[in-house]
Parts: sequence; structure tokens; C-alpha cells
Amino acid sequence: MKKSNYSYLIVEDEMEVCKQLQNRMNPFENWSCLGLIPFYDVAFQTIKTEKPDLLFLDYSIRGGNSFSLLNEIAAIENYSPYIIFFTAFQNDNPEIPENALNIYQVNKYLVKPIFEKLTLHLYEYVDEAEKWILKQQPKSFWIETILKEKIMLHPEMIICISQSENNSRNKIIRTIDEKIFEIKASWEVCEKIAKSYELDYFFANARYTLVNKKYITKIQKPYIWLNDRTKVEVTREKWSCVEVFKK
Repeated sequence: MKKSNYSYLIVEDEMEVCKQLQNRMNPFENWSCLGLIPFYDVAFQTIKTEKPDLLFLDYSIRGGNSFSLLNEIAAIENYSPYIIFFTAFQNDNPEIPENALNIYQVNKYLVKPIFEKLTLHLYEYVDEAEKWILKQQPKSFWIETILKEKIMLHPEMIICISQSENNSRNKIIRTIDEKIFEIKASWEVCEKIAKSYELDYFFANARYTLVNKKYITKIQKPYIWLNDRTKVEVTREKWSCVEVFKK
């Protein structure tokens, strides 16, 4: 099954609205739904644990209002989701839009009914959300090696990721400073790392080696050299992915 790149959560006290929102998101294959939640406490625990990339957030939810929820979200370290905020209470509470936009800085503010607006603009919002998420990515991330060592890794330093010869479930990460880390990870996870940090990559040989093109220093078919040291074989059908090497 294809792994989704992004996740979203719908926090809304009317379940029919939740279901309609989910139906609107179904065509976006890169997005998976983490839940349809009407309750404040459940919403916060899910957000804290799962950290969805996108929140559909109604002002009025059972057990509280979403301004309090936004305060709690702001306290979660290294977390800044794209937020589509909506309400039916703007006329009764004219301060809501100013607070939502100026204090809580939600990405989109909509007044109910929202579905005509989503018909016109949801593709635009989802595209913005994906770009927002990429910008929020930290400049480094943690990995755990098969020896249970926790290492902070700078993605731009990755030369390539290859499959372990001893265990196909393990991957070998090589870095520009000649360090080697063996981790337990699927190719889907490795490719998500490359995409998330916008590495210019390709698979050199039927998904056996993921190469960061930035470090190609020499080409001599059927091989390429990375950082003048690491030799990688490129299969015939993958040569179109290699840019012309210039000395």
C-alpha cells in the first residue's frame, strides 16, 4: 500500500461536516486522515501525539473552543501545522477573525457555510499546505542506528542511501564527512526524507541505491562517483536520470 506523505485532522463538533470535509480530501492521494474529532480533549491528545500536517479547525468544539486549543498547539515544540479555521459565530463574536488572524495566525479563515469556498479553493489550500510543510521542516533530523545510537543528521550532507548487503530491511546512509550509519527503514521512508528536504535525488539501480545528485563528481559508464570516493553502478534504464557531468 502506498504510504501517504502528509496527514490531516478534522476537529469539528458536527459529524456530518467532518464527513463532508473528509470526502473533499479523498481525491488527494498524498494525504491521509488521522480522524474526525468533535471533542476538545481527544483533539489535543491526537494532535500532540500524531502532529498532523494540516488541521481543519472549527471555532466551537465540544469541551472548549479552539482558541484554547491553539494556545496548547503553540506550546508543542517544533510543530507548526497549516490551519484552515472556520466558524459560524462571526456575527455574534466580531473579535473572532481578528484574534484568529492576528493573534493565532491561522493560515486560512473561513465563515460557514464553507463548502462552496472549498469547491473553489481547496486545491489551492492543499497546495499551499504542502509548500508550508516543506518550509517548516527542521534543518536536521534524528535517526536511530541498528546499534540503538541516536544521531542528529543534516540532510544536505547525505551522499547516498543504499540497501544493506546483510539485511534488506536495513539501509546504509553515507555522508559527505565519510560517516556511515546503518538504520532499519523502508525505501518509502528513505524517499520521504529525500523529498521532505528537497534533495535532488534518483534511484541508480532499481531502488538499490538512492543518490544525491549534488555529489556526483565523475561519470564513467556504467558507474558514477560520489564525492570522488563512493562508486555506484547505474543500470541502463536509470541513465536518463543522471545530468551531464561537466568538469
